Amino acid sequence: MSTIDNYTLKKNLGSGAFSKVKLAETPDGKEVALKISQRSQDNENICKQDNQELFYTEAEALQELSHPYIIKYFDHAEVSYFVRKDGTFTKVRYIALEYLPQGEIFDYVAQSGRFAEEEARYYFKQLLEAIEYLHCSGYAHRDIKLENILMDENFNLRLADFGFATRSRRSCNRKGTFGYMAPEVLAKQEYDCRQHDLYAAAIVLFILATEHPPFTTADPEDQYFKRICNEEWPEFWRVHQECELSESFKDLLSQMLAYDPNKRLTLAQIKKHEWVNGPEISRDEIFERFTKRRNLLTKTHHSGRSCFERTFPTQRIVTDFYQVEDGDQLLDIAIKFACKNKYKCQKSKTYFRAQIKVEEFGEETIILISILKKPNSYKRAVEFRKTSGDGITFNSTTRKLRKYLDFFFSPYQEDKENVAN
Repeated sequence: MSTIDNYTLKKNLGSGAFSKVKLAETPDGKEVALKISQRSQDNENICKQDNQELFYTEAEALQELSHPYIIKYFDHAEVSYFVRKDGTFTKVRYIALEYLPQGEIFDYVAQSGRFAEEEARYYFKQLLEAIEYLHCSGYAHRDIKLENILMDENFNLRLADFGFATRSRRSCNRKGTFGYMAPEVLAKQEYDCRQHDLYAAAIVLFILATEHPPFTTADPEDQYFKRICNEEWPEFWRVHQECELSESFKDLLSQMLAYDPNKRLTLAQIKKHEWVNGPEISRDEIFERFTKRRNLLTKTHHSGRSCFERTFPTQRIVTDFYQVEDGDQLLDIAIKFACKNKYKCQKSKTYFRAQIKVEEFGEETIILISILKKPNSYKRAVEFRKTSGDGITFNSTTRKLRKYLDFFFSPYQEDKENVAN
């Protein structure tokens, strides 16, 4: 078995832009989640420096924080070695965290449907408690999103991923995830870091109750967000009317998502709002309902693989559309991305295809990139197919590559039907 210090590595749990999470076991048989990132050589680039900063920020914050709704910290090492079964090794750093087998709350919404308002209220109140504790401890999280909210064995919430945490009250640095950023954060204006957390919490709540975000990004040009900018709330809620939301819920979200930061509710005001203080649901009832949801998730995935590894069958083939005249341009940028990240890459001489190989912690994942053309059109489809290896690495790599392509070409949203070579 592969090891890191006294930890025996068992399987992959998840992956992010700068790290990979593996299930590990201590010598006394205790299971933990190891958040591992590779250390760079002496000539670190900007990406590696960011990785190091995220590591130190998270390790420092988690050592100071202790709350029922925040993931537990156990240990960390700034310099260690990932030792493979064949004796080869890679220099790494890691943080040992509480293992939460129930996975991300994201999976429950994405795979088993939106939450009833009373269920959404249950988790929102737990999230508010975690945020209040954070703020009272002098911290702001700055990356609250569904993927960073996990569940314990009793389906109670755990806030995770503190790489962007800060003790600064105000900032101009655009930290977080685009879809959860307040408009002032997205615009790179000075913002209140704690208010940034509350804005992201509002989007989390919206997605829990509707199964989709309120808008793509908090940009005045966004077709949905512009209604918020113009305070056209009846029109905004009409777009989302299929969800049958209560008026009290709409009122809370309208005040939390306001374009003007000065018009948004404070944490104290949110806690006093009518919707937040609505009908309670017991922990026993939550446990019963979400046990059924988890069973539903488990049935929809291949046996032998945890659905919480986020290796869903639909994510093993991903297709994006772009409006571009020459398919070679798309392929060349994809190859440039591979070279930039030092992935092995091979371009086909006869087809609009390339194969990249990504090695992370001794595991090789092969991704086939194919450029497909819609007949009589300048629209091209880029298909990413995992031909072998780890589904988590496939997800994280294609996610980064797709964002990279978006910088160079205009995405075109379309069904992938009727696409031919």
